[in-house]
Formats: sequence, structure tokens, C-alpha cells
Amino acid sequence: MIRCGGPRAFVSSAQEPEWWNPKGYEMILVDPDRTQTRLVIKGRAAVLFIRRRHLPLYLAKQWVVNWKIHFSTMDRVSGQIAMDRLTLERAFGIENGTDENSKWLFERYKADSVRQGCFIRQGKFLNIPGPGTGVDGDINVSLCLGPEIKTAVKEFLNK
Repeated sequence: MIRCGGPRAFVSSAQEPEWWNPKGYEMILVDPDRTQTRLVIKGRAAVLFIRRRHLPLYLAKQWVVNWKIHFSTMDRVSGQIAMDRLTLERAFGIENGTDENSKWLFERYKADSVRQGCFIRQGKFLNIPGPGTGVDGDINVSLCLGPEIKTAVKEFLNK
């Protein structure tokens, strides 16, 4: 049985992919108040922010995803990627699919949805910006997508 979402965990019988880190179980929605200008998802070792870019609507990449991972007091890594709406929906399990340039990753890892350099997701297991080794020290953040996170992202996209 798999529990996602920290203290308000839900149970799943899915198998973890080899590229996913179990610290992703600890990631929870910090402030479920969706009137904020960003979503914050946090665990003991990592934090992920999603915010809207204030750009003209004709520009495709309207969302920014930032993450920070703390390996120790001195060692940390951070990253940032821009995503369009469909990419964000695919990352967080609202939609499935991949683009033409990412099909090799899709096939290699048997993922439900992937975009090279942005994310890989298999069921409830998400890595941003891509697959890793599944152990501590990777430069990607893993999340287990419980219903609270998925709903929050969906509502945030529709604001």
C-alpha cells in the first residue's frame, strides 16, 4: 500500500518507478488556500513552487515551476522551468500524453506522460524535471500525486 500526501495520506497499490525517490511521499500542499498567486508543495528535503507568469495570452509558456532540494546544510540545488497549460496538466495527471520529441523517454520508461527536460510521470509518481536514479542526491524532485495536490493544481490553472 502506498500513502501519498503526508499526514492527509491516501492509499494506492501502485508500484514505484525506479527513477522516483521515496521522499516524494512526504510532499504535501503547504497552503491549500487557492486564492494565492502560487502553489507551494513541500517536504523535508524539497520544495516546489508553481506560479503564473504575467504575459500576454498568446505566449504559450504561462507557468513557472521552481524547485529547491536540500541535500545537507551546505549542499543544495534549485531549478526553474516554464510550462504551458497542457504540459502542466500532463505533469500533474490531469491529462496524459507526450510530445513528439519526448517519445523515446515515454517508451524507455513506460511512463503515462513525459516531456523531456520538464517532467516524467507514471501514475501518481511525478519527477520534475525528469527521471533520476531513485536515490538521494538526484537533482530532480519527486512527488506522489494525491487527490489534494491534483485538485489544487487543477483549480489553480482555472483561476
